[in-house]
Amino acid sequence: MLSLVPAAVPVPIAMSTWRIAGAPSGDGRKATVTTMMKRFVGVAGVSLAMLLGGCVTAQKTPAPASSVSTSVDVPVAEATVSVPASPAIDTSVGALVPQGDVDAAREAGAAVYVSPRGDGSGVVIDVAAGLPAQAEADVRAVAGGIPVDVMSFGQQNLDRAANARAMEDAGVGAFIVIRAPQFEQGKAVSAQYVVLTHGAIAGAKEAIAANPNTIRDSAAEAIAAKQALIDANPGAPIIDTSS
Repeated sequence: MLSLVPAAVPVPIAMSTWRIAGAPSGDGRKATVTTMMKRFVGVAGVSLAMLLGGCVTAQKTPAPASSVSTSVDVPVAEATVSVPASPAIDTSVGALVPQGDVDAAREAGAAVYVSPRGDGSGVVIDVAAGLPAQAEADVRAVAGGIPVDVMSFGQQNLDRAANARAMEDAGVGAFIVIRAPQFEQGKAVSAQYVVLTHGAIAGAKEAIAANPNTIRDSAAEAIAAKQALIDANPGAPIIDTSS
């Protein structure tokens, strides 16, 4: 602690010669009074020094800094993203339609044939012009004649079902003459003839329900058994795969 005043400051004081009860008289009394006054002055000087020292060493507490917000809200313009329009789908007859556009082309009113043996793309067809060449090629791609065994016959039926669905989706149909085999121990022992309906054949379900057994001994007889239905669908060709 810093002291600005000496511990004891001599202060001239006039000595009185009053008598203190019990104190010695004469010079002894004066000495006693003088000693007491010096002690009083010394204590007062020390107290003043301590008081002044406290004033000098006291530190001010800094005032808290004022908090001022400097943030500014700046409006952000919304970015506009332009999405290019999808190119128009060509729905003219004969146009090739990518796989991803087949459904859209059909929704736009186009008839699209998609080969079950292709890559999923299709071709726009004219339903009034009859069965497209690709559809007939798919029918003939299925193994014809008498199947070797039950497994072969099963695979033929799977392939024929795929062709029938493709025709149905495109809005066209056909009559397919096939062999109707009979099996013993998994092997074909005989084969008659039957006409299958593929795709969009008007009245096919009703005709089959009315006459479910149209298996015949020859292709001509099998065709005759379905003649009424064939006549009701003049745009559907007859494709013979029996041989």
